[in-house]
Amino acid sequence: APLVDSACGGNKISFTGGPNANIACYGWRSCMDNQFYMSSSALFNLVCEGDALPQDCVSHTCHSCKNVVVATTDVAKNDIRCWGEDSCKSADINATGGELTLNVTGQGSLSFAKIWSKGSLQAVCQTSSPDPNGYPWSDGTCHDTTMTMFGDDPTAPRSSISCSTDAGDQASVGTCEELQVMAIGAASTGPLIDCRASVPGGNRLCENIVVDVSGTTPSSTTKTDLICRGDDVCQAFKLSTDGDAEIICENDPSLNPTNGQTCEGPTTAVVGGDLELTCDGACGNFMNDPAFFMDVNVGGNALIFCQGDKQNCANARFQVNGNLELNVKNDLLDKDDNWGAAYNATLNVGGDLALTCFTASSCNFKSITAASCTCAGAGCPVPGC
Repeated sequence: APLVDSACGGNKISFTGGPNANIACYGWRSCMDNQFYMSSSALFNLVCEGDALPQDCVSHTCHSCKNVVVATTDVAKNDIRCWGEDSCKSADINATGGELTLNVTGQGSLSFAKIWSKGSLQAVCQTSSPDPNGYPWSDGTCHDTTMTMFGDDPTAPRSSISCSTDAGDQASVGTCEELQVMAIGAASTGPLIDCRASVPGGNRLCENIVVDVSGTTPSSTTKTDLICRGDDVCQAFKLSTDGDAEIICENDPSLNPTNGQTCEGPTTAVVGGDLELTCDGACGNFMNDPAFFMDVNVGGNALIFCQGDKQNCANARFQVNGNLELNVKNDLLDKDDNWGAAYNATLNVGGDLALTCFTASSCNFKSITAASCTCAGAGCPVPGC
């Protein structure tokens, strides 16, 4: 295809009524700086795709739908695809009502963007290496972007954001790095955020991600989920919710057997309701640096699993207003570990503390404060319990 600068770019296009609108933007700077407005329709479908051949993008910068503005009102289904380098970069997308689906791949795509959804948001942000042009990645997708969900529709699907990479430890900015996810008035359900790396190094996946859920009543149906799996995933995350939460941090030993830095601190979780937290070879710092700790504050009850090696939950601070059930299991396969999981952790529990210390080197805490404390396992007794 010949090089065309700003094909169909710089236009303002409005639709009202009708069953659907389908817009496809292919090639270098296609639909760049466009504004799309649509109301009262069943479907808005926008495809932004830099061409798959390297000669179709100048200096490997495609910029399809860069700076695009999309505003839809009462549209049942909004589908937007951003493929190719820097597609939808700095986009402003506002879907009032209905379901908003984002499918993103290609380095830098949907970065520095603002997403607003009054309804359900389904986003998939992924990075693969090499890209279709054969270039190694230098930039992830959906980084430095804000995704905000307003209001509440109990009939809509649960909002879900998936961030993944198999691009290796070579990106200067990771996929979903500095992503901010906000759900305001999410009374029926909290969002699901799933960050998974399938390569060593994690590519800074979901580093410094911020999840903020407000207006939610604590219950099992309003739970916010943050899943971080792989190696070097979700470092320094911040999660805050009025409701319940589940956080899963798992280092993949097939990617990094001993020094995985998934959910490495400083991480923060402030949960108004109940919390279930799983740290498997994660949530600490393998050098035992006290500056890299997990700080958890729970208004209700908490169930926490710390299982792994010296980095696992090291120097953590667990503040639980209700009851805390804490399970600590040291990884006996780590021969260099002489500290044990949850080393130097601080436990401050308003209610009852139930400890399970599976191995003799487990439960080497800094301090324990609780209304009552029980201990089971080979690591008992524990000072302060």
